[in-house]
Amino acid sequence: MADDIISPKNWIVRAGGHLTTEDKLVLPMKCVLVPIHQASTSIEKYEKEKYLPQTMDLVGRIQLVQNIGLNVRVADKAYFNEWSSIIIEKNINNNEVIDLFGGCKNCFKTSLSGNSLREYVSPTLKALGDQNNSKIIHAMDSGKLIKESDTHIVFDYYEEFLKLNLMYYPALKSFPIKKCKECKS
Repeated sequence: MADDIISPKNWIVRAGGHLTTEDKLVLPMKCVLVPIHQASTSIEKYEKEKYLPQTMDLVGRIQLVQNIGLNVRVADKAYFNEWSSIIIEKNINNNEVIDLFGGCKNCFKTSLSGNSLREYVSPTLKALGDQNNSKIIHAMDSGKLIKESDTHIVFDYYEEFLKLNLMYYPALKSFPIKKCKECKS
């Protein structure tokens, strides 16, 4: 049944999308749909152009790399921020859950922020996201060209993002506690 779902780079299936026995399509969180679709489309185009270099110049390939880097970053941030807000909203008034984080609601929120979730769930994804930010996004912000030697970062970032099971959340009790500013002092 997964073969019936067609998407660039097969990203929908790789992200956990599937058909039910009633032929209903179950998709990952909507916040990743558009950016990962756009990144996947750009990767397909980049790969096609790689074998036909006369059809696209270096600037065109760099634009595709920028598009991939931006869209994976958007999906990554949106996914973890959405996940964080759902977990926090659902559990903020549950004292048993808050007690898992030292009894402090601010420590609970800090421990389950989007960045904390990303760091805990996939340290490799966090590292690739940091590289994407410094080598791709910040180069664009500074008006500099992306180095062709750095283009692999966006492809690695994309692949690592799709290794996540975008349909799954780990148990809250497994997360490390991070102290808020008040509890640190």
